[in-house]
Amino acid sequence: MSIVQGHNDYVLIITNYLLNYVAFTDYIKDMEMRIDDITWTLDEEPVPKVPALSGAGGCGGGDGTSPQESDYLRHEQLKDERKRLQQNVKDIKTRMDRLAKCFHELDETDQKILEIYYIDGAKSWEWTAKMVNASTSFCFKHGKGALQELANRYFGLRAMPIQ
Repeated sequence: MSIVQGHNDYVLIITNYLLNYVAFTDYIKDMEMRIDDITWTLDEEPVPKVPALSGAGGCGGGDGTSPQESDYLRHEQLKDERKRLQQNVKDIKTRMDRLAKCFHELDETDQKILEIYYIDGAKSWEWTAKMVNASTSFCFKHGKGALQELANRYFGLRAMPIQ
């Protein structure tokens, strides 16, 4: 039972990747733009700030930090955020690139069925069959087989069911 369950988990992961493929690619684009924004901000030369002289004293903030210290801390926070985002984008992009590579190794008909049903969000075998110009049973059988083949290609031997 656990072998079959593990096998099904790989297919479920691939199904989830396909269902969220557009969201993943949009997320990658958004995070790359955010990384570019952070890089631009970090590359800008900060204008030196001089705390205003006040009869009340203090360094400009209620917490006792000077504007220069605040700028330095913000700069360090941005560097940390950029590093975290770069790693996150790298991880997701690696998965999506691998998925795309494995997807394009499938038969053209299988690609079209998976694309319409999962990526485009048809979620109806009847609509998928109409778009592919085939029977519903053909699309269902090929779709399930293509999903299994995609999981096998993506995860390798781990995803193959043991007979």
